Amino acid sequence: MGAGFTAQLVYSDYYTCTNDALTNQAKQSCSDLLPKELRGILGTS
Repeated sequence: MGAGFTAQLVYSDYYTCTNDALTNQAKQSCSDLLPKELRGILGTS
């Protein structure tokens, strides 16, 4: 339960950014909000 809550806090900015992005380029810039280790997995760039 605690891990899920922590993950939600860490990634909420990323998911908000991708949902609010109006262009593909803006959506790709959201990857900067992810930890470096996960940018290749969850990010688009």
